[in-house]
Amino acid sequence: MQVMGLGHGAPTDPGVKVPSSMDVFKKVVRDGGIRGAYLGMVPTLATQVPGYGIYFFVYEAMKRQLSKLGGAQEESHGGGHDVGFASVVVAGGTAGTVSHFFTHPLDVVKSVIQTQPTEKGKPLSYSGMTDCIKQV
Repeated sequence: MQVMGLGHGAPTDPGVKVPSSMDVFKKVVRDGGIRGAYLGMVPTLATQVPGYGIYFFVYEAMKRQLSKLGGAQEESHGGGHDVGFASVVVAGGTAGTVSHFFTHPLDVVKSVIQTQPTEKGKPLSYSGMTDCIKQV
């Protein structure tokens, strides 16, 4: 809805109708067809799939290292590590930072593709993810 020019808050003019999520969805489908509802799906998957892989790899590695530093013993039955709250926060924060560092460029591409104007009968600014990367 922010992309539709409504800004970050409620409109100050009481006569301005704020569109609902359903209104926005209907406009997207009306202007871009069902394809419009899926713009940016490929870069979303290209970002999220490796991003979560990186996140969980780093998270588990950090938990393992932090548990060794804290002197915790590895659990024999579940393969987990006994770590405290602070270690979980550090491991999660580090994992999030590392995964976002690697996936942020594709997230920008996804956002550009998803926010490009979609007017019925007019061509899209970007034909796909590769075209968008070349132009951005």
